Amino acid sequence: MSSNDITSTKRLLVACTKSIAEKLGLKKREKKRVETPRWKRRLKQDVAELRRSLCKLKRKHQGELRNNEGKARIEKKYKVHEKGIQVVIEELKQRTVAKSEKIRRYNHRNEQFRLNRMFLNNQAKVYRELDGSPQENVAPDADDALAFWRSI
Repeated sequence: MSSNDITSTKRLLVACTKSIAEKLGLKKREKKRVETPRWKRRLKQDVAELRRSLCKLKRKHQGELRNNEGKARIEKKYKVHEKGIQVVIEELKQRTVAKSEKIRRYNHRNEQFRLNRMFLNNQAKVYRELDGSPQENVAPDADDALAFWRSI
């Protein structure tokens, strides 16, 4: 087979490699999905559950919670009768803050690593990003440019 340009040659090579890999029984390598780590997803779910429970406890303390099953489940889960409702509310607040802080520290560390890698490749981009104000490269007027170069 002959091909006229580089693009058609590349397409022909790709088609050949796919057919050979298919005949040999090799599987196509899939790109890895970038997803949040399991522990981070679990922590986010824990924080959401703690916030729901905290809201229910506060409503129970104010006398607004009417669901008896919900009351019983929360009282049993957090041992409200033994500790007292104020202590349990404070404990849940502290747990929520602690787990949220773990996620925040992880995100901060990841951002530092990303900036360090970027710094190795493109320092100007890092400084522009840290500056916080997006600077656009706007071309000057032709007359201003000519006047500038003539004055030199």
